Amino acid sequence: MFGYVSTIIVKELSRFDRQYDMVGCYTVTYFPDMSVRLIAANDNSIRSDAIEQLGLLELRRLAKYLENKEFAELLSEKTNADMIAEQELLEQSLSTSLYRSENLTNIFSKLYEDHVNGKLSDEMFMELSHKYVVERMELKDRIQDCRERLAKIGENEAKQG
Repeated sequence: MFGYVSTIIVKELSRFDRQYDMVGCYTVTYFPDMSVRLIAANDNSIRSDAIEQLGLLELRRLAKYLENKEFAELLSEKTNADMIAEQELLEQSLSTSLYRSENLTNIFSKLYEDHVNGKLSDEMFMELSHKYVVERMELKDRIQDCRERLAKIGENEAKQG
């Protein structure tokens, strides 16, 4: 299967795990159930050319998956699902940011009226207005970023469709 380990090559079993009972559990039970091959290659048993051949075999097996149309379709579906999820998140963030930006405009308007009517001191007005202006500028950047990223997703969908 693509994306899963099919072969583990270690110099010797002690390099795999120092707890020999766990090594036994892996080699006897877990690895066979998961179709994983464990190869312990000490200098006396396997030559480097044999390890190289195993590596080439695994590369060929991986290349078959890359040529497989079903694999390409699965990868495409995952990419599309990721794009849709990102689009939904961006749309939600954009909507929330637009709503907050509108609220900040109303809050700032009311704050200005309270200052003009003498309900707020100059110091309090400056402190609060600075806070709202900074937040509004951050929202403006976030809104622009969301719109640009949504436009890129739309372009990618148009190219694929």
